[in-house]
Amino acid sequence: MKKKVLLIVTLAITHFVAAQDIIVTKNSDRIDAKILKVTEEEIEYKKSNNPDGPLFTISVEKISSILYSNGEVQTFDAKIKSKKHTKDDRNYISSFNLGFSMPHDDGGTFYGGYLGYSGKIPINDFISFRSGLWASISGGSNAHMLDLKTPIYIQVGATFEQDMGIYACAGPQLSFGLSFGNELFEYPSSIKRFDVGISLGAGIQFSRNVCFEVFYTFGLINRTDWSGSKINCLNAGFAFYF
Repeated sequence: MKKKVLLIVTLAITHFVAAQDIIVTKNSDRIDAKILKVTEEEIEYKKSNNPDGPLFTISVEKISSILYSNGEVQTFDAKIKSKKHTKDDRNYISSFNLGFSMPHDDGGTFYGGYLGYSGKIPINDFISFRSGLWASISGGSNAHMLDLKTPIYIQVGATFEQDMGIYACAGPQLSFGLSFGNELFEYPSSIKRFDVGISLGAGIQFSRNVCFEVFYTFGLINRTDWSGSKINCLNAGFAFYF
């Protein structure tokens, strides 16, 4: 009878030991565990002596190998690179834009602001294609301008820790002047409504969702017949991504 009890106990212990997994850390520590999940970043497990107890996690960077209960061995020799910032992996990113606008030509300077929408398509971690539609309103002592602008930019930049970064933009910009049939916003027939410019800009990314940027656009078309002047414009403001 005693031999049967001893045999049962021995088989139970053998089954328990064989059913457990062993985590070996890079410090040569051994953790008797029941592995529940293994990802690229961490391992989820419960302690083998308390299978109904709390769930534990350990970073893959701290693990040397895992000896599974079926005899399989998984090693973690490759060095995992930790992420210093959260990569924005969206295929299309929208933004709301607003800021200060200062167009000027040979006749003087106007002051106003702009409001609009932009969309950004990331090409890789550093380069993006960006376009949108902005409404810009500005005025001086005796005239006002209301323009719709379509910037088409290539954006190049880098993101650092906590999603902060810097970038530069360049590309063409199309403009079309609007009027509402009143004295305040009425384009004279002698002024061309359509314009094409080349924009250069730079920005600072404070977080994943907020950027401050400055653009300067060089007008390429003579807007007036009498002076042949071209309208350049300085824009500075914020982009709020969502």
